Amino acid sequence: PSGFSFACALAAHVRSFPVDSRKCQTPTATPAKPGDLLLLFSAYETFGKVHNQKYTLSWSVSFNNGQDFNDFAKPTQQVFVSYDVARTPTPGIGITARRMDYVTKVAKGETTRVGVARKIVPWVATFPGFGGNPVYPGQPSTVWQNVDLGSQLSCLGLAIAAAHEMGQLGITTGYSLGFPVTSGGPNGTDATSEPLIPLPPDYQDSVSQQIYNYNLVYYDTWVTPPVPNGFEGYLYFNDDAGQQQAFTVAPASGPILPARTCTITPSSGENPLSFSVINRILLTFTGAGDPAPGQLYWLDQNPHINKAPRLGPFIFYRDGCTGDDLKPAPLLQ
Repeated sequence: PSGFSFACALAAHVRSFPVDSRKCQTPTATPAKPGDLLLLFSAYETFGKVHNQKYTLSWSVSFNNGQDFNDFAKPTQQVFVSYDVARTPTPGIGITARRMDYVTKVAKGETTRVGVARKIVPWVATFPGFGGNPVYPGQPSTVWQNVDLGSQLSCLGLAIAAAHEMGQLGITTGYSLGFPVTSGGPNGTDATSEPLIPLPPDYQDSVSQQIYNYNLVYYDTWVTPPVPNGFEGYLYFNDDAGQQQAFTVAPASGPILPARTCTITPSSGENPLSFSVINRILLTFTGAGDPAPGQLYWLDQNPHINKAPRLGPFIFYRDGCTGDDLKPAPLLQ
């Protein structure tokens, strides 16, 4: 219909991207009918990068098999170019024009997956930013709500938010957790599961018979006052060469590759990446103090008054680690 304005999403790394006029119109536009134009844009050759800009386009139509064309509208169109065809890591969480506008502005100009992540991660670290509102894998539907409201999130919540924003840009992205490990710990060198040991008998609940455990934690010394943390949330994806990469949002860091030299079990699956994330994040904490930066403690975090004494510090397990596996995670500004 003449004069209506809409926003269409293109994909920078797809050579042709069909845009159906029936799916790309404002709620007030006259509904398109079967047989209406199917527009075909060659986004890769035109842009080749994440892009967000308004254009004035001339629309014309021919009724004599292309011999003559007549202009019928010159509307302003907002064009979004994502890295690839937009997708979302959580079924049922939609892709909207507002969200495409948001993420393409943040990552505008980027041509690689890692380049996109280097823009998205620091932005999410600032907005909505780190705070006390947790979002867990079982509650991803609240992610965009928190982003829209600017509600601060936990490190895992921020990783999930960044994963969804990467998905809006067409980059298949997951999220997970890395747990600390220490020599003699109950989970060995498996950084994919939470390490727990029982509190001494004097600190157990003899009435309810509930078993209380110590949590293995480190302290986030980049916030004041330092807070105990039992895991590091991260997002992950394959770069343009197919290499798995991880980024954390609180603190903003990456890329982090799976551990290659450390003696760990399991040595395949998710563990090498989870181990590398928590290992290299802990290496970013330096200096001295109490609690000791980058060191581990067994901490009673149970909801009871009679708290067991804190144990530690203990050293993170790094047997066999060399090279990049002993370097701090690259921090992003």
